[in-house]
Amino acid sequence: MVTKRTATTATKTSSKRASEAPAKVLSAKRVRKVTAGVGKVIQSSPVVKVAKVTQAVVRARRDDRLSHAVRNKVVVVTGATSGIGEDCALKLAAAGATVILAARTPQKLHETLEKIEKLGGKAFAYACDISDMADCDRFCKVVLEDCPQYISHFPWEKTAFHLS
Repeated sequence: MVTKRTATTATKTSSKRASEAPAKVLSAKRVRKVTAGVGKVIQSSPVVKVAKVTQAVVRARRDDRLSHAVRNKVVVVTGATSGIGEDCALKLAAAGATVILAARTPQKLHETLEKIEKLGGKAFAYACDISDMADCDRFCKVVLEDCPQYISHFPWEKTAFHLS
């Protein structure tokens, strides 16, 4: 004799099993504790330690290449008071470049200049609105007047270069 099972009987048996073993509900505190424990185990694993060492080596090589490329050179960074501009200015100064900072806000320029000096870098800050050509001309003229020791580094030193 063959017994036919229908969908309703299958549902009844699966719900019967579910009611026999009630689901365990974890509190949010317990979940955080378990997650933190798992995170510690992962962080202490040899694979993660090797990955961290590899990242440090890659970062050191990248920093060394940057340092080799910009050491004792003058770099102008616009938008140097926040975001990518500030990050570039800090990294270039740490790599040994003399950084000329340009941005619209003098107070933020001063803050970026202080950060660079704390890193042991050398920088000069100038308020300038790069979107205004007259202000760009003024910026170039002032930088060339304030930093004559760097003019010999510029390729146009012996050419007729005049700002109007």
